[in-house]
Amino acid sequence: MSSKRNTVRKTIYDAFYQHQPVFLHLEAEFALWWYSKESFFFATLNKALRTFDIDTILAFRVFIRDIGELLHQDFVTQRDQGTLWNNDEDIFVYRGQAISRDILNQFDDNKGELVSFANFISTSRKRETAIFFAESTQALNQNLEPILFEMRLPARQPVKPFADVSIYSQFSDENEILFMIGTIFRIDEVIKKEEYEQGFTIVRLSLIGDNDYDLSEVVNDLKATRINTNLNHHLVSFASILEEMGEYDKAERYYRQLINQMPQDSYARAECLDGLGTIALRNGKYKEAIDHEIQAVQIYESHEPQDLLFIAKKYNNLGIAYGASGNYSKALLHFQRSNELKYCLFHTYQHVDMADTFDNIGNCYEFEGDFDQAEEHFHFALAIRITNNMPRRHPDFVKNYMSLGNVYGHKKMFKQAIFYHQKAVNLAHDVLPFDHPLLGVCYNNLGEDYAYMSDYVRAKTYFDKAIEVYQFTYGSDHPEMKCTQDNITKMVTALSDCSSSASSLSIIIGISISVIVPIITYLWCR
Repeated sequence: MSSKRNTVRKTIYDAFYQHQPVFLHLEAEFALWWYSKESFFFATLNKALRTFDIDTILAFRVFIRDIGELLHQDFVTQRDQGTLWNNDEDIFVYRGQAISRDILNQFDDNKGELVSFANFISTSRKRETAIFFAESTQALNQNLEPILFEMRLPARQPVKPFADVSIYSQFSDENEILFMIGTIFRIDEVIKKEEYEQGFTIVRLSLIGDNDYDLSEVVNDLKATRINTNLNHHLVSFASILEEMGEYDKAERYYRQLINQMPQDSYARAECLDGLGTIALRNGKYKEAIDHEIQAVQIYESHEPQDLLFIAKKYNNLGIAYGASGNYSKALLHFQRSNELKYCLFHTYQHVDMADTFDNIGNCYEFEGDFDQAEEHFHFALAIRITNNMPRRHPDFVKNYMSLGNVYGHKKMFKQAIFYHQKAVNLAHDVLPFDHPLLGVCYNNLGEDYAYMSDYVRAKTYFDKAIEVYQFTYGSDHPEMKCTQDNITKMVTALSDCSSSASSLSIIIGISISVIVPIITYLWCR
């Protein structure tokens, strides 16, 4: 055990058990024993995971790894010995708890969809044990609904690790099965207590294997963008997830804390720099974004053997930073370098990993006013995605459709613009959170199309939806405001050529120069 990991454990133990030295056992093998005890571990760790309490998660990081490693070891042993599944038959485990009516309704409204738990999930092979927990927790708060989760575990599937942890628990008769953070289930059925004529509602879930659900290709693609070979990389992946969730402040703070703990030339440090570059780009700090991305690329290129695909992705990111800053010539050079490296690997320009870069090259041409070249590259990117059977619900299609709509808008081909912008809105609505900035951009672009076609009622509807999204996301000091103000001014000026004056027309469609409609950053594909 490294002295650094041992020091972290000892610091936490000492803080909570300074007067109980008998508990101060520091071996990693005891992580599950500590977790299962009625101590501070269980409540503190799971609360931190549920609320993304970065400081606490960092403090517990070695314990999370220890628990994960033990669960994996025990999962493999128990699976191979046949103690998890009997004769390859599905098994069932149960969890009882009390949840709010709103959360219960979310389960009911999303039958057939996937749910991932952000914390460790404790279950029991004994149904009656779970029922007892459901009823007892509800008794503590009458505003909560008692729930019995019935979880089906299909035999012999590659899944996140789980294991029978009875041997570690001081309540061994509960036959506890513990699941790793992030385990994914499908919601099969919700039986309300009124239908079941019991004192609790039943939610039936099925454990999802790595290869058997609709979004596996998307998930695998996301996993492929991260290195996850050791603890540091797992922690960087967690920061990346925060970033994807829109928790940018937390992600930045997490990256900065992690980066100080890593060797100067480590891949994990480069990943942190890359993440900081992404967040700086989002915040309009383009020079800072470029500096971070350059440092990241230098680290990646210093390692042998080089991972050409990974380096190519980082050249793409560096191109995005230059493009967002308005330096399209440098952006184009880095996108072309990215494609050169990919061609060395794939010996074709039609590999699915080329699509993002062709999108970005199209963006450069669009911003420079070469709309024919932009259209050609956007269509080529779309053809690559379709030919390679990329899942049609993949978020990359949103940007692809939006880019095509934009270029047709520039060419005054508004029917084609509306066609692609509507496809972007429909897909974004399905696959993105309601407050994701890209959804706001989609609404705004569709509103512009209808405004230019003098359909002001529809235009106002989409502008209102865009504003609603931006209210959750941006502040008034965002550097893209100038670009947004210019866009709105141009639109009002163009519309003023109609019978109405610019001032009265702005009232008709509800436009205000102070409205923020950031569109540039989210056109780039990472």
